[in-house]
Amino acid sequence: MQLALAIQIGALAPSAVLARVISYSTRNRFALALKELGNAVRTTYLLELIMNDSLRRTVHKGKTKIERHHKFAKHLAFGASGHLRSSNSADQEKAIVYNELVANAVALQNVVDQSQALHTLKS
Repeated sequence: MQLALAIQIGALAPSAVLARVISYSTRNRFALALKELGNAVRTTYLLELIMNDSLRRTVHKGKTKIERHHKFAKHLAFGASGHLRSSNSADQEKAIVYNELVANAVALQNVVDQSQALHTLKS
């Protein structure tokens, strides 16, 4: 409760709390309580997912959309067949971000091209 109040009034940053909880996770009662709360929330969500057909369809639809985007981005990967050759995490992150940028640019260009084609057909 003290941590929640400290965060609410701005005396303590949430990132500082998270860093402290992570560093002392095996001894910290608050960290253990958060872990148990996370388990309860996850279990509740899974039960809701099992029981709710509409939620299951929505999750499946979103998952499929993301998987298609990743497959598309992988198709566009160039240089070393899209394999990350560097062990430097900054270089790996740059390669992934640049690949996502290219995938998003291609998708945007497709939308522009299709919109222009539809306007041409309409007129």
